Amino acid sequence: MVRKAIVLGSNGPSWQELQFAETDADRMEMTLNTRCDFEVERLPSDLDYHEIQKRVADAAAACTAGDTLMVYFSGHGELLRGRLYLLLSGTKPTIFDSAINAHYLLDSLQFSEASNKLLILDCCHAGRAAGFKGSEQFPEELKAGSELILCASDHLERTRELAEIGAGFMTHHMCAMLEAPRPASMTLIDLAAELKRRAAIHNARQPKAKVPVPYLFGSDRSTFVIKKPKGPAPVFIHFDGVDNFNATALFETIRPYLKWNTTERAPFEVRFPQEFSERIQTMSSYLETDQWPCEVDESTKDQARALRDQVFPGVEQDLIRVVRLIMTMGALDDKSDLSDRAKMVLETYIRAKMTALKRVLSSYWLINEPDAPWRADLRELDSVWSTSLIYGLTLTIATNRTWAFWSDADWYIDDRRVRIFVPQFLGTGNSEVMAYDEETFYQAIVPQILELRDLQDSSNTYISLVRPYSSFLREISVRGESIIETESHNIPDGNQRTIARATRVTAEVLANHFYKLPEEKRHDFAVDTLASSKILKELRNRLLELAPEIEDYLHS
Repeated sequence: MVRKAIVLGSNGPSWQELQFAETDADRMEMTLNTRCDFEVERLPSDLDYHEIQKRVADAAAACTAGDTLMVYFSGHGELLRGRLYLLLSGTKPTIFDSAINAHYLLDSLQFSEASNKLLILDCCHAGRAAGFKGSEQFPEELKAGSELILCASDHLERTRELAEIGAGFMTHHMCAMLEAPRPASMTLIDLAAELKRRAAIHNARQPKAKVPVPYLFGSDRSTFVIKKPKGPAPVFIHFDGVDNFNATALFETIRPYLKWNTTERAPFEVRFPQEFSERIQTMSSYLETDQWPCEVDESTKDQARALRDQVFPGVEQDLIRVVRLIMTMGALDDKSDLSDRAKMVLETYIRAKMTALKRVLSSYWLINEPDAPWRADLRELDSVWSTSLIYGLTLTIATNRTWAFWSDADWYIDDRRVRIFVPQFLGTGNSEVMAYDEETFYQAIVPQILELRDLQDSSNTYISLVRPYSSFLREISVRGESIIETESHNIPDGNQRTIARATRVTAEVLANHFYKLPEEKRHDFAVDTLASSKILKELRNRLLELAPEIEDYLHS
């Protein structure tokens, strides 16, 4: 799979000459070649437009499925009767007969067989190449695959060269990000988001020298990785949406590293949902400019700073740490892949961790801020301020279960007691734990052990992935002192409000189930239900309020 880049920079004709466009192209050529694993073809700035269009078309035609093709231009962009032309050193004032029609570049990308295609325009009026006026949609010419345009300006905006940095704003900051040692790889979406953030900060600091805000058009269905280290692809921990974790990409990129003696040097690429990254960018903008949508005190600012500087990096570190652990302990004997159990545990952990982060971000919402669609399913839940796994696990696992609450328990690992939370339907404690199936054990219980940093090298973590799960259940002892009820998934506690809500939910589920049972099964249900609850002490009374007929079957 070839990664091909065509780079062109032109200061333009003598009658409208720029200072830094060609040096921008020089830097971009070096950056793409040394940091991004691209094969770069640098076009001389004195070529005429016919030859440049032919070189781009030839490169596009030579690509095959799986290839990546990038075309970069820095220089003058001019509108002529609604069309965008890219000016060269030999361009005449008439423009159309001696400049590049940007639409021809789009045509070459459209017809290329390359899987990933990108046009970067660091010029005035760049947005016109997409055929829209500021709308973040993609032009009809490019519909499928990862086909993108990164624009330094909107169709009526002019870019600015900055003398203090000796470059154009977008190219300078692109190269700075790509040249940085960390992260080892970077997606185009992440790069574009950071460009927006940097432009906002620049404009806030220098209102008299504002720059256009770069933006991205297109469809990134296969994840365009612009910064790519040489060698195997990094391990992808990608979220293509708020609730859409790309587990397939994770497991595929893990496989090459399973045969390594250690996973410590395996590179990782974590991509949070775009909505989350945008939320952090908003918080950063508030902090950088000290302009807030409402009155806030210093503690609120500190909380926003912690969200940006500690919470997000902390979640990323947790994800990488746990993936490394599972790569070490969850591989098949021949190291060809992870075991199905390991995959189940790992996917559950990652989804739950992201749900916990989602709850924290949703909880931190300021007065006068417009609401976000991704918060809709969280508005009725209690707020949480910690990304501890349990705050996401209860929601992640409950989606296809009928548990009424979770209760605290002790699990003895390496002769030490570890506190965990276990799901309950009736509140019978250990008897329900002993009835867990394999899926419940590996989704509800084992991920909690991964959250314990001091147990990450425990042999029991490995054993739990290879030993029959049923042998572990007898080692779990339900305490029944704290509860997380499944309506608000609130902070684990044992107060009366929480217990009352869990009791009500359990009683409602049981009463509904009772009335659906055939006559011959109601007696056994009454005996098992009313005599078994050990955690919800008032469940019997509450259930009899909802279904008083149960007592008749109890004495029959």
